[in-house]
Amino acid sequence: MTEERYYTLVLHGDAGIRNAQELATTLREAVSGHDRIGVDTQAMAVADLTTTQLLLAARNKAAALGKSLFLLAPLGEPLQQFLSGAGFLDPAGEPGRPETDFWTAVTEQPTGNWA
Repeated sequence: MTEERYYTLVLHGDAGIRNAQELATTLREAVSGHDRIGVDTQAMAVADLTTTQLLLAARNKAAALGKSLFLLAPLGEPLQQFLSGAGFLDPAGEPGRPETDFWTAVTEQPTGNWA
């Protein structure tokens, strides 16, 4: 059996407040079932503050369990726009501050535990 590099979780459709419970459940199941989760946001149609809060909570839960959750590049347009508008990312898509580097998506599997 081949070792799992990471599990890809594809978020799609409305990932905002209207579907917060569904998104929370999806993230919870991914964290409980996998050690390394790469989140693909390309198919998202809606992202808002709820989306960012749930992603951060999932990342924190994963880290507390010795697991990792990270965003895959490129970010979906709705999430990218929200993060830029809220100041998490600058217009070039880079973190606005060092503590916001979680929002910098990765193009390949990160090494180590991204906490």
